[in-house]
Amino acid sequence: MKAKRGRPASERGAYNPNPARQLGRVNEAEWNEIKAACEAAGLSLVAWALPTLLKKARREMGKR
Repeated sequence: MKAKRGRPASERGAYNPNPARQLGRVNEAEWNEIKAACEAAGLSLVAWALPTLLKKARREMGKR
């Protein structure tokens, strides 16, 4: 039997200890901080984060 080429597949997430989330790989402490802010505002993650992200994006695009 011929040996397979390349490196063997790793378990998903084995190379990064932070789980995949909506914002990418965020560590547990930061994720809990974000969730607490959303809950304090009474909003979902998207409703809480979208205005902030859009404001930042528009500010960054204005610099160019």
